[in-house]
Order: sequence, then structure tokens, then C-alpha cells
Amino acid sequence: MKNIVLLLTILSLSMITSCKDDDDLNPNDPDSKFGEISFKADGQEIRFSSGKASFWSLFAGSEILSLSGATTDAKVIRIDFTILGDTTLQDFNYNFSHNCGNLGTERICGFLTYNEDVLQISQELYFSSEVPDGNLNIEISSIDYRSGGHIAGTFSGTVFSAAANNDSRTISDGKFNLKID
Repeated sequence: MKNIVLLLTILSLSMITSCKDDDDLNPNDPDSKFGEISFKADGQEIRFSSGKASFWSLFAGSEILSLSGATTDAKVIRIDFTILGDTTLQDFNYNFSHNCGNLGTERICGFLTYNEDVLQISQELYFSSEVPDGNLNIEISSIDYRSGGHIAGTFSGTVFSAAANNDSRTISDGKFNLKID
């Protein structure tokens, strides 16, 4: 699972572009520009100005909606929603525990991957899933659930190191406002 998340993190970094239209605003917040992701990791603010959201097709009509961003100093964030069948994300407060093993009943699962230095993958990679105490809270405040739409909201949680050293980061004050490709 960690290898898949690592691969998806690296792919998301390669998909992110820095081009955006400064006039492209979130209809619910005229002061906010599309493409922004920000949060605090243990109190330190981190801003991503080249964020995006993308759909990935899975099996039997299921899909992944990935929210991702990168900084010039090699930090990468990715929030993935695995969405089964004809289920759609809605304006809602989602709480995800460390294990999405019961996807058949939840129909939507989410996790966060945060890499403090993509050049040092094994040392600086943190997950909200696959660890006993990992958790993620995401509140979607606005979504136009389609390619060409947008998604905006907030997030927080606890992520743990991929290197078996029990190192963790508290993620707080997270915000995103992204176009969906």
C-alpha cells in the first residue's frame, strides 16, 4: 500500500503545473484564487500555490479524486478520495480513520500523504492511513463534482512517518480551493 501511495505521490508531483488564471475565483470566496492549498504541520505554515484536483478511473465505475500540491522546496501534499460506484462527494464533513478496509460499506474513503522533502522520500513521508493512530477530517464546503468543476474546503488530522520511527505531524488549519481537471 505504501508503495502505491508513494507512486501516486510522485505522479501527482509530475502532474502539477504552475500555470493558473489569476481571474479564476472560487464562486463562494471572491478573495480566494483557485489552485491554493495551505495547512500547518506542527504549527509551521506551508502554502502550495500550484495545486490541482484530478479524477482517476478505477474498476466498475469507481474513481479516485486526488487533490495535490507541491512547493518549490520539494514539499508535496496529496489528499485522495476513493469513491465507489455511483457515490459522489458532497458538501459534508468527512472523518476518516487509519484503515479504509471496510470500503464496501463506507463507499468513500480518504487519506492524506505529506512529503516534507520529495528528494528524501524514505525519511520525510507521512501518511494518515496504514498507521494505527492516523486520522483525517475533511470538510467540503463547495463542490461542483465534475471535470471542469471545483472543490473547496478545510482539513486537519494526524499523519505518521513511513520510516518506522513513530514520528508524527499534526496537520491543522488546512484549506484547499482547486479546479477539478
